[in-house]
Amino acid sequence: MAAWLAAGGVVCFAVNAQCTSPARLGPRALPGLIALALAFVLSACGSTPKKPDAAKPRPGAYYLDDGPVRVIMTSPGITLPQGTRTYGKGTVEREQVKDWIDEAKAKGQWVIVGMHMPCLTNGAHGCSSDPSLTDMLLGKKVDLIVAGHDHNYGRSHQLSGTVAAPTIVDRDGTFTAGAGSVLAIVGNGGHNPRAASSGGIWAVTSGGTSAGYALVEATSERLTFTERGIVGPALTDTITITR
Repeated sequence: MAAWLAAGGVVCFAVNAQCTSPARLGPRALPGLIALALAFVLSACGSTPKKPDAAKPRPGAYYLDDGPVRVIMTSPGITLPQGTRTYGKGTVEREQVKDWIDEAKAKGQWVIVGMHMPCLTNGAHGCSSDPSLTDMLLGKKVDLIVAGHDHNYGRSHQLSGTVAAPTIVDRDGTFTAGAGSVLAIVGNGGHNPRAASSGGIWAVTSGGTSAGYALVEATSERLTFTERGIVGPALTDTITITR
């Protein structure tokens, strides 16, 4: 089984935000979050990241294969030393991500795509990355799209369509692989908690006062995403995607 952790203070991909303050999490919770983050980082270091082709450098993007899962990390809209990548239509970085998705699907892997700045979100920032990137991910029906940026939590129904016209495929939290994508905004581990909107495409939402993390577990037949609250108002959310 492969297991992956997403939390506001874990350095998994390029971001422009801050970690939570020790005063907010409290002296007991913070070491636990750090331990979980460290476990994730050490686990990730045990895998071999795929580097972009030397002839097509794309700083800020890579993937990790861990058993039945491919995790693709991107950085749309983030200012990097080499410049800012948009992942817009026709860009080299977008084509590489598409190739990585197609390759993983051909191998029968679950596909998780991560970014800091989402476009579909339930938070105050709104669309902060090129909407055509999310359109492409929805069109390819990647299993899970995970983002942050907004300091709250949100998990969508299973979706297809586009950013401009998202379509709810399934609502019950027990989804069928290949039918659509699930979006998760896991920004509730950062400082300065903010309110979250609800309804529409969003199945579960919570303001950032419910600090927590998301755990992804996978076998070849099942992908499970669980949000676990640590501090603040109770927050628990779980979905499964099965083949």
